[in-house]
Amino acid sequence: MKQRIPGALIALVCWSGLTLPVAAEVVSPAEFWQTYQAQPSNPPLIVDVRTPAEFADGHLPGAINIPFDDIKQLTSLEPDTSRPIMLYCQSGRRSGIAEAELAKLGYTQLYNGENYQALDAAMPMR
Repeated sequence: MKQRIPGALIALVCWSGLTLPVAAEVVSPAEFWQTYQAQPSNPPLIVDVRTPAEFADGHLPGAINIPFDDIKQLTSLEPDTSRPIMLYCQSGRRSGIAEAELAKLGYTQLYNGENYQALDAAMPMR
């Protein structure tokens, strides 16, 4: 027996404006740098979501540091929600949390490079 979704439920979802959050694209280190280099006139913003101490120990060139639990601060630094945002941390856990929050805030071009060491090792411009 086929189950049908009542028309009223569909209408309610459409009327309410419910949308699914945009998920970050988890990218390999090579894809991270290809995406970064593909837009030289308006390069993506690289955001290191580790702690300030981790950031001070080493970070990607041009990266800004916004710890994952303060990621809402990005809205004042970069209000353009269509600008590509490249995220990374130590393992991918914190950058995943940050990307979920940014998606809720309306950012639409999110790329999760996950691991600082792998991104640093793969960086083409040295």
